[in-house]
Amino acid sequence: MTISTACLACDNNARFDSLPPRERIAADPYWRVAHAFGTGLPGWLVLQPRRHVTTIAELTDAEAAVLGEATHRPPTTVSSVMLLAVDTPIFGSEHVGGA
Repeated sequence: MTISTACLACDNNARFDSLPPRERIAADPYWRVAHAFGTGLPGWLVLQPRRHVTTIAELTDAEAAVLGEATHRPPTTVSSVMLLAVDTPIFGSEHVGGA
């Protein structure tokens, strides 16, 4: 797993076992679902890769397959919006919205 010390998501992934539940709502070897705060939308979730990537094009086939499944079939018990967040040098993160 690639870790970047300048990336909040990577820092959180590095201490995954000690994260509060809101930072690891769901996880697998490729992705972690966390609550996003300060968005103005209650219950906003982000889907963060478990390794450092700067664009969606950097995803492995396995990561992309899980991403497709996660965005196609969001949890039915959670009525919130999911957002994919990957780190980019220009904006801090690349966002792809989902419902």
